[in-house]
Amino acid sequence: MTTIPVLAMPDFEKEFVLETDASGRGIGAVLMQEGRPICYMSQTLSDRAQQKSVYERELMAIVVAIQKWRPYLLGRHFKVLTLRLSTNQEGKHNVADSLSRQMQYAHITTIQCEVWEGLEDEIQKDDKLETIMQALVSDPHSHKGFQLKGGRLYHEGRVVIPKNSLRVA
Repeated sequence: MTTIPVLAMPDFEKEFVLETDASGRGIGAVLMQEGRPICYMSQTLSDRAQQKSVYERELMAIVVAIQKWRPYLLGRHFKVLTLRLSTNQEGKHNVADSLSRQMQYAHITTIQCEVWEGLEDEIQKDDKLETIMQALVSDPHSHKGFQLKGGRLYHEGRVVIPKNSLRVA
């Protein structure tokens, strides 16, 4: 019996896993938590992109997926799983096909991001946010919904960015 896959709601307290695949004609990815899919993505490659090596297409799948799901992944540690195929395979391949194959782990330990540079200084210039951060240092439960993780201020699982910041889009 076949069942329809149900997408799970993201839990920002849990680790995300990004699984990607690339074939000769397209790329695909699944964003998951605890083995349950959060979102799917697939994209047909242009003629020029199809000419790239399999390694470049695999990397392209990772980059495109991270860009697409940036709001979920920004500021969080996450795993990237990808297939490394050295042969071109004909036909249509989707991410579901790739998930049944043996995965090789891409070891990404830390992703540096320019977004974090200067964010702490901006928070210190905001009197209200600076007061909240100082209170959380002495009592982590002093402000409901707020928490400090790795020196960054979060509210309900999301990074706090001051209203006057240039980082606000």
